[in-house]
Amino acid sequence: MKTKIYSLSDPTTGEIRYIGKTISSLERRHHDHVHETKRPSVRSHKSNWIRSILNTGKIPSIELIEYVPDSEWKFWEQYWIAQFKAWGFRLTNKTEGGDDCPANFSMRGRHHTEETKIKLANSQRGKKHSEETRKKQSDLKIGKPLSPEHKLNLFKATGDKWQEIHPVETRRSWVEVKNHDEIARQKISESKKGKPAWNKGISPSDEARKKMSESKKGKPAWNKGISPSEETRLKISKAGKCRSAWNKGIPASVEVRKKMSAAKKRN
Repeated sequence: MKTKIYSLSDPTTGEIRYIGKTISSLERRHHDHVHETKRPSVRSHKSNWIRSILNTGKIPSIELIEYVPDSEWKFWEQYWIAQFKAWGFRLTNKTEGGDDCPANFSMRGRHHTEETKIKLANSQRGKKHSEETRKKQSDLKIGKPLSPEHKLNLFKATGDKWQEIHPVETRRSWVEVKNHDEIARQKISESKKGKPAWNKGISPSDEARKKMSESKKGKPAWNKGISPSEETRLKISKAGKCRSAWNKGIPASVEVRKKMSAAKKRN
């Protein structure tokens, strides 16, 4: 017989709030959690949380995490509690797991032995989180900036793999990537032909216009003081030929005429 490590989660948000173990069926353990919470004498962080859900007419969801050997359930319960806390879940467990584990026990500052590390690696090898679990983990990380130390650890964990996939000799320099050659420019141009711009027909909101205006105030134009080269002038001239003015045939309104007249008088 194997011990089950399971989780209890909020039925509305899907957030995992409790990690436990049982040798009975999950249905039986789920019933026990709900039944014992109905007794007024039971007071704990977990029972108060379950009671708050029951008051809304719902019950917590139970989900199997994994089966573990009976002789190792203490270790795995501690492992999963520590893991979910590290992922940011607000667990209601009053201890760090295991019957013999003291209430103030913590893995902070402790290190797994090499044998334990191998067991952890072998137990997780080939396993994939469900889409629901991935979404829960993703939602918990939204809006949380990574510390420089965390970023460095991520780079160390993936840097070698990335270098194996992309050897130095096959990488393009930033200058090569930034300055596309003529063939690349032609491909980009061909892919865009016949396709309308993504913002065609979409007028920016008043808020967006205000933001754009504020961002430009006090800043000189990017081309101020830069005279176009002869080649650029020639291109502009050729592009303008055979094209009618955008306002050809559109008479100016009285208000616009007054503005133009006033501007000329000032000059």
